[in-house]
Amino acid sequence: MLAYLMANHIMIQDLYFASVYFFMHFQYNGWFLFACFGIFFSYMHRLGLYRIAFLSKRLFIIMAITVVPTYFLSILWLRLPPTLHWIANVSGILQLLVLFYFFKILSVIQKNKTIKFSWSTRWLWRFASIAFILKIILQMLSTIPFLSHFAFGFRPVVIGYLHLSFIGIISLFILGYINELIHRFRGNVSGVGAIIFVMGFVVQEVILMLQGLEAMNVEPIKSANIILFYCAILMAAGLIWITSGIIRTQEHEELKSVH
Repeated sequence: MLAYLMANHIMIQDLYFASVYFFMHFQYNGWFLFACFGIFFSYMHRLGLYRIAFLSKRLFIIMAITVVPTYFLSILWLRLPPTLHWIANVSGILQLLVLFYFFKILSVIQKNKTIKFSWSTRWLWRFASIAFILKIILQMLSTIPFLSHFAFGFRPVVIGYLHLSFIGIISLFILGYINELIHRFRGNVSGVGAIIFVMGFVVQEVILMLQGLEAMNVEPIKSANIILFYCAILMAAGLIWITSGIIRTQEHEELKSVH
């Protein structure tokens, strides 16, 4: 659709943003999120935790049913037919069931004494879980007309939500999973690097959301763009620190194998 609009010089802003949100929605709510849950459940299965199979199946079914209709939550600012509004609202509320099964799965894992994650994995996955919970709640709240207009009418809020999904859920989960893999070789993701990365992410989210509050006549944050720039540097520095630590772990294992 974007290619078609550009090729034909169609300057309809609503179509442009609807197309962009379509792509983003099925990326972060679609295959990114499904892939992460697939990796996680597969890993739990390999660890012998078969009790969550029923719960994970229910969670998957609800996510699969709601992934298409929840796209309409992203375009409620358009003049949609009442039926699509109703479908969007019901799917947003229905997604709360995902949290029910998600908490049940976390409870089963926590009660299982045979599965032990390293401390780095635990707190990285805790942050990812908090981000996932916030995302589901924010999606549900977007069914409220005023909040929907506020959420999709201000660029910092949209960017903050996307970062919550991409960085908060996807990136932190992947870092935790990488940590579990290299933990087999008696290594860990650099705790210092992970803390720097998470600090940059959290401050960035706070600044972006506070920027969105300017629409409610809240005093704007001075030098917000500079702070966001420093947050980006912090996150890049954290990733470089983590990557160098992983490389050192790999080199150490290669030396051990040689000797």
